[in-house]
Amino acid sequence: MPQPDSGEIHFAVMSTQEMGVGLYATHDISAGELIFAERPLLVAPVTATRVGQRVTGLRYENLKDEDPALKRTIMEQAELRIKDAVSRMREDKRDGYYFALANAHTADDRGPLFGILRTNGYQIEGLYDGIINNRTLKGYVGVCRVGSRINHR
Repeated sequence: MPQPDSGEIHFAVMSTQEMGVGLYATHDISAGELIFAERPLLVAPVTATRVGQRVTGLRYENLKDEDPALKRTIMEQAELRIKDAVSRMREDKRDGYYFALANAHTADDRGPLFGILRTNGYQIEGLYDGIINNRTLKGYVGVCRVGSRINHR
């Protein structure tokens, strides 16, 4: 993994009353400066349909949003797949980092582990399985210990 040139850490993970836990610079950052680099805790496909098993035999682009039972089944399967991946993490990474991240998707059909992934995952540039409908990349997101603390807004 690349490291900042100085070898010093120029950020801090801190809590605030208004925004929760976030990543804050501890000095002025120059354009193009490497602040940190890390391997993700978890890498998963961007869409729930690709995370979940193909329970219907239908292709992703043929699924209809109007079928709430099918959508719920897909979300349940996605949650099970992510649960399996999270259970394989080292306990300190799982409990101390992944479970400590926010879940902004508590009011929808996503389970808590998939909600954490959707809330904190960043698109991994250059990692994809190809193209759907000649235009949309089938990409991946990564959830990181430090990087996921950057405010998404």
